[in-house]
Amino acid sequence: MTVGLAVTGLAWPFAPMHLREVLVRDGGTLTDTMHIVLGIVSVLLMLIVIGFGAVAFGKRFRLYSIATMVMACACCSRAASKKNMSHVSLFR
Repeated sequence: MTVGLAVTGLAWPFAPMHLREVLVRDGGTLTDTMHIVLGIVSVLLMLIVIGFGAVAFGKRFRLYSIATMVMACACCSRAASKKNMSHVSLFR
C-alpha cells in the first residue's frame, strides 16, 4: 500500500489542475480528470495505510490514527461542500 501511495505521488506532476477561470471558459481537460482521479486514489491509499498502522500498533496509536482519519474526512467534506461555489475560496 505504501508503495502504491509513493507511485501515485510520482504521477502528480503529470496531472496539473487548471484554474477555475480556465475550467469555466474552456471546460476540463484530461489533466484535470487525472488530477481528480489521483486525488481520490491518493486519499484512499493514505486512509488504508493509516488503518493498517492503527491495527498493527498499540491503543494510543490506534486512537491517534482514528482522530487523523476523522479530521481528514472532515476537511475533505468541507472542501467538497464549497467546491461548487466558484466565487468562494477554501483558504479565505
